Amino acid sequence: MTTGDGPQMSSKNFTDGVGPAIIRGKRYEKNDGEVPDTLFITFSEPLLQSTVAGNQLLLIKTGTIDTVSLSVLQSHFKKLRLSVHGAVVASSGAQPKAGDRLRLLPGSKGGTVSDQSAKQTA
Repeated sequence: MTTGDGPQMSSKNFTDGVGPAIIRGKRYEKNDGEVPDTLFITFSEPLLQSTVAGNQLLLIKTGTIDTVSLSVLQSHFKKLRLSVHGAVVASSGAQPKAGDRLRLLPGSKGGTVSDQSAKQTA
């Protein structure tokens, strides 16, 4: 920074206050509804695995704004380029299909998905 008296230096520590986000989701297996689906979900940052459980995912069907709750029955890490999780999910309604969208249950609605610094989705 430059002022009338010449250059001045200052520093400030910043902290990340933004929780994780879903970047991509892919259904690994095509099931007939008898067996829960397996999804691979890429998140914006590494997560606390224990927070990816229960009704943490919302499925938004193509062409609608309707959401279907997906229950994460089991999750596991598969670290690749980013934070990738395999999640075995069961839906309370329609199964995920190509073109559908995923979102995290917001923290204000009871969502618990947190990054490794324990920051939750807003």
